[in-house]
Amino acid sequence: MAGLVADVRPSNLALAGAFVRAEFMKLRGSLALLLCVVAPISVVVLNLAISLDQDIRSFAQFASASSALWSFAMLPMAVTALSVLLTQMEHSRLAWDHALSHEGARPFLYIAKIGTAAVLTWAMHGLLALAMPIGWLLLRGFPGSDAWLGEFATSSVILAKMAASAMLLVALQMGCAILFRSAIPPLCLGIVGTMAATGAVLSRQGIYFPWLFAINVMSTPDRAAFVVWFGLLGGLAMFAVLSTFFSLRERN
Repeated sequence: MAGLVADVRPSNLALAGAFVRAEFMKLRGSLALLLCVVAPISVVVLNLAISLDQDIRSFAQFASASSALWSFAMLPMAVTALSVLLTQMEHSRLAWDHALSHEGARPFLYIAKIGTAAVLTWAMHGLLALAMPIGWLLLRGFPGSDAWLGEFATSSVILAKMAASAMLLVALQMGCAILFRSAIPPLCLGIVGTMAATGAVLSRQGIYFPWLFAINVMSTPDRAAFVVWFGLLGGLAMFAVLSTFFSLRERN
């Protein structure tokens, strides 16, 4: 790892920037961007449909229900699908070898790929934060007072914490998706992880399960602080480990 850090020359920085730009250029018109829009909006639409028959009196209640649906079910599935969509662009075209043929491409190619997944995960949380007030407007309309603005700020902070806690999950899913050329292993990892989370959500050990980090943000302050920092720092550490591992690994 020290060797990789020491090898950050201006030419390598330019190469890293080129890979980052290439990753975002490949997103244009891709299903990955469609997923990032549909996933958060579908949560608000679903919560809106559920709330029609319930007595939801404040934006805070509506936002809390949307955040719970997102963190427990949609977020793990969205990250799983995103990891597959981002990596299959290279796997399906056997494009890894071409990209890695550039001198110094390792580890920047993998950093750019995993970093793109992280940025898109944050973007989905931002879109969800913006979609929730629209859903509330359609449900009840905004009151004359500005009380909902404070509730909106609180819900946005919660979503930001969820995004931070999800970084370890993103790293795990992306690592699996890059390692295997088939889409089956990362899909299985995401499905099994999500299903296992339903059984572990009430257990004491559930706080250590990456698929449950986001939902634990809505738990007690101590548990929320733990999963946010563990998910964020663990994700950054995993990003570094994965980029080092893949850059040193000889691809078939």
